[in-house]
Amino acid sequence: GNAQTLMNNNSSRFGKYTELKFNSRGAIVGAEISEYLLEKSRVVGQIKGECNFHIFYYVFGSPDAAAMGLSRHQDFPYTANEDPQKRQGRAQALYRELVTALNDVGFSGDEQRSMGAILAAVLHLGVIGYDAVYSDNDPAQMSCPPTVPAKIAALLKVDAAKLKEALTVNITTTRGEVIRRPYLVHQALEVRDAFAKALYGRLFGWIVAQINKLLSPSTDNSRGALQSIGILDIFGFEHFQKNGFEQMCINVANEQLQNFFNQHIFKSELEEYTREGIDATKISFTDNQALLDLFLGKPIGIFALLDEECHFPKATDTSLVAKYKKEFSARAPLFTPQRTDDPVFTITHYAGAVTYTAHSYLEKNRDTLAADLVSLCETSGDAVVCDIFLSQITATGSMAQVKRDARGQVEGSPVRRESSAAAGPAKKATVSSHFTLSLRVLVDKMIKCSAHFIRCIKP
Repeated sequence: GNAQTLMNNNSSRFGKYTELKFNSRGAIVGAEISEYLLEKSRVVGQIKGECNFHIFYYVFGSPDAAAMGLSRHQDFPYTANEDPQKRQGRAQALYRELVTALNDVGFSGDEQRSMGAILAAVLHLGVIGYDAVYSDNDPAQMSCPPTVPAKIAALLKVDAAKLKEALTVNITTTRGEVIRRPYLVHQALEVRDAFAKALYGRLFGWIVAQINKLLSPSTDNSRGALQSIGILDIFGFEHFQKNGFEQMCINVANEQLQNFFNQHIFKSELEEYTREGIDATKISFTDNQALLDLFLGKPIGIFALLDEECHFPKATDTSLVAKYKKEFSARAPLFTPQRTDDPVFTITHYAGAVTYTAHSYLEKNRDTLAADLVSLCETSGDAVVCDIFLSQITATGSMAQVKRDARGQVEGSPVRRESSAAAGPAKKATVSSHFTLSLRVLVDKMIKCSAHFIRCIKP
């Protein structure tokens, strides 16, 4: 989950809340991790001067690297950016450190080999290119050696022909009739990148779920009331030359934490002063509740309107920003429209004004993955690949653990899929809906605790 950015060689590109659990004698008996907002878009592209997640460089040091078709990170588009840390020469040592950590937590050798294979499959996906035979309106044709999709299929233990078809053709069933629509080039590239992001994101969620399972208190230790210490480690406020969907979510999370800080430190203290008759009229602070209402308000808020726009197939990033301008320009002083045809807008945060570029907002919020790719991975011969696609995504966006019976079969999955198919397609939760709910759950947890704050400032 960490990567090199322009500001930090080891930046956490996700938020985590770690609860250490103690028994009545004060001994640690377990732990639980909650993860938020993994920056999956980094998997398929990074700005100049930044790198992909560290693990994509470490995997080249695996003893199985050659068998997985991995030679140099420069040969793969997803890791083609220059690596200032020169990890290629240290890959074996870095990978051994990773394996030691996985062994300490309790991951089996087979599970670790599956993790490596999934990471390698993601890298190979980036090698797949597409061309149109005559014009952009012609069906996309894979423009890579046939060994590439075959290698990906072997790593994921799925049928190679079905994988190639799923990456080039959209297959739907309407009233019992199967309809095949070949993707155009830009559509095929979106499907490829969405699959790469889903593989990494689901693997990340599965690892967190497995860690929680391995570190959960034993039955004996869970008897009686447990005390806990929660540690929140989340990204700081971000303001880059170009700020996108990820920066917007990160900055809203920081606004929510700033609001909690204000409530805890200032408002509660001022109320205490008033009760004690102390004059506190000269004490002031900036209350950012108006900004949270601007983003989180319903039915008219930045995230609510984003979700609404995602329901319209012909909506664009430009139409989204036009809707923002219509709703907020006159009545929200923290929102500043920009006099340009580009889909941009400016928000005045507590830390300063940030201009957001809304390119790919709809795509990132929908986070759509082709159904035939999901179905294919659900039947994989690799237990981990199968699990990460059969696992249910919770309302907060985390991954629920797959439960298997004595025969190793996933409990209830066939029934669930049949009943879902009979009921028709369910309304898919968006990234912003997962984010806003997880933020609310996090604050609820923090309110119940006695909070202490550590401000981290990079000089």
